[in-house]
Amino acid sequence: MKTSATAAVLGLAGLAAAGSCNNNCGRAVTGTARKVPSLEDRESQCSAFLTSTTTITPPVATVTQPPIWQRNVHGPREVEAPTLTGEKPAYATNCADLEVYWLACQCFGITPTLVTEVAPTPTETILGPTCTQGLEFALYAPVAGSPAYANLEYARTHGLQYLDLSVLVGGAVPAATGVAPYVATLDGDEYKPIEVYGITGPAGSTLGHSILDHRGFLVPAVAGTYTATVPDADDAVFFWAGEAAVSGFEAGNAKIVKGYGDGPPRKWELVVREEDVGKAVAVRLLWANWAGRGVVELSIVDPKGKEILGKRTAKNREVLARCEGNLAPVPVWPAWEAEVVG
Repeated sequence: MKTSATAAVLGLAGLAAAGSCNNNCGRAVTGTARKVPSLEDRESQCSAFLTSTTTITPPVATVTQPPIWQRNVHGPREVEAPTLTGEKPAYATNCADLEVYWLACQCFGITPTLVTEVAPTPTETILGPTCTQGLEFALYAPVAGSPAYANLEYARTHGLQYLDLSVLVGGAVPAATGVAPYVATLDGDEYKPIEVYGITGPAGSTLGHSILDHRGFLVPAVAGTYTATVPDADDAVFFWAGEAAVSGFEAGNAKIVKGYGDGPPRKWELVVREEDVGKAVAVRLLWANWAGRGVVELSIVDPKGKEILGKRTAKNREVLARCEGNLAPVPVWPAWEAEVVG
């Protein structure tokens, strides 16, 4: 017969009452008169029966796929009280139940033993984020007669300090958008639509009156100094980093402002501490052109001297346009027309 009893009785281990050894159950189990099964066999059965096993299952370890980090959930669980399980031998008919048999077995002088086993840690794997390397870009191609076109013309006459970014891109829906791992090299006829990053500006627009806005995240891989350089600009290039690159960007809070023919390259440095490695920094590059073919240049070099963003640079994990999914390492950008400018 097979039955089960709770192990609250484990508190009696080694303390089986004398009555448990001298009653009919005790004599049936430990007595010498019985020949079958033998005393040795009965003792062996009792030894196995008095050995209980409990299994501790560690907490679930949740693992997300790269580029996500591991995290363990909660602490160790409380060990559950073991239970008496097993079969009472057929010969022990004088033992009323499993608990009585358990007590009688201790008359051999066997101490109940609890064996604790640790099960393998269960693992739950969830999908990590999907990240796009490079910079998002938006092309704005104002047509003659529009406020943006008029502002470009005014800056052409009076200087780039009169560019009003809220007029040029604030609330405007781009003519085209995309992602590129490098910064554009411009060429073409200033009186024809711009051709850049594999796209062509809309009919009626011109390279000579175009705006390119770029946004993304620098995710430093090493500690040290990252250097952003704008070598040249035609007509105007602005570079932002940090919070200003995300919202409220304007000429006054740009890290770099470079105009046509206004001297040597402009630089900005980001010092990354060990504890800041892997923490994303938002960056933005905006180019505005009001005449000619235009020039937009930006180079970002890591502490080891490697260019991670520039002309024709390849995709790399230190420059991210966006990420989607669990534990994304960078936030989500708003729609271009929903950005806060100025």
